[in-house]
Amino acid sequence: MTNTDFRTSPSEVNQQQFHLLTIDDLYALPPEEWLVKDVLPCKGIGSIYGASGSGKTFFMLDLLLAIASKPEWCGFKLKNVPVTYVCLESLGGISKRIQAWEIATGSTRPLNFKIIADNFNLTRESDVRELANVINGSGMGNGVIAVDTLNAASPKTDENASKEMGLVIEHLKLLQRLTNGLVLFIHHTGKDAAKELRGHSSLKASIDVAIVINTGTKRSWHITKLRDGEGGIGFGFKLVQQTVGTDQEGKPITSCAVEMD
Repeated sequence: MTNTDFRTSPSEVNQQQFHLLTIDDLYALPPEEWLVKDVLPCKGIGSIYGASGSGKTFFMLDLLLAIASKPEWCGFKLKNVPVTYVCLESLGGISKRIQAWEIATGSTRPLNFKIIADNFNLTRESDVRELANVINGSGMGNGVIAVDTLNAASPKTDENASKEMGLVIEHLKLLQRLTNGLVLFIHHTGKDAAKELRGHSSLKASIDVAIVINTGTKRSWHITKLRDGEGGIGFGFKLVQQTVGTDQEGKPITSCAVEMD
């Protein structure tokens, strides 16, 4: 019988997949970087969710436009990075909402805020890789990718099925890794709002941050999950109507902008 040497050669050691870290190595790792201090990490996956008509898109646009251009948002310090907004619903109304934000904040439109209006399917790996290539190739990597909405980006997916949602989660993580930033998606609550994000429980378990938009006597937002953070932070807000132009009959064209309360 031939003797076999199972010892690892030096060349194999250099190519090994796993590395042992000491506690000192762990302590030497860089601390968590914040995109929005105590609210959003620079890297990871997150969701802004709520019931239909709660103001999720208005809220997300206010947050994203601030990330692209302003020194702070709602009193929290910001790190300005490129923002790519994947708009899969109500494209016609987005321009009015951005104009309303400009008027309400007195800000000019940020140059590092880009919009993708093409069909995008999270269930297809080829779509995820192509989107990442476009973003990185345009100098928009290391920033934020916002998907509005998760449902529109994963058509015909059974949100309650573990296997199908597992594929969506896998591709969200792939998009995040390829672009080296934060992937945010808008989602809905279920029929029972207390159940939080609609669909399989693996969705919330897999994300790093979740922000719920509440309605009632007044609108509000608060963090329901923040990995390695305190969570629970939140504020009230209202949607204030802004006139963004006039139509052919001379009637005002309006939209809304977020005003924190």
